[in-house]
Amino acid sequence: MFFGDKVEYKKNILIINCFTLKKTPFRPLYEEVRKISSTIIVALISLIGTLAGSLGGILVSSKLTNYRIEQLEKKVDKHNNFAERIPLINERIDEIIRRLEAVERER
Repeated sequence: MFFGDKVEYKKNILIINCFTLKKTPFRPLYEEVRKISSTIIVALISLIGTLAGSLGGILVSSKLTNYRIEQLEKKVDKHNNFAERIPLINERIDEIIRRLEAVERER
């Protein structure tokens, strides 16, 4: 026993109340269950909060990634359209050059 401990005898059960630690070796079971259940409730609330935050972050990140991919696809489509028009432009330029050469020959 420690100095400052109070010793009581109740129904042949030794109960020690330490003034500083407030320990009792034979606490009623319902107090333990109450402490455990409150600890479990806090842990479950923390788990739910963590899962909600993580899933929310993942959803926002995926939405942003999808948006950026769509924007890049639009830019690629514009570039592809331009690349398709280049041969047409080259043909027109060749035709204009031929016409100019024909006009110059006629003079």
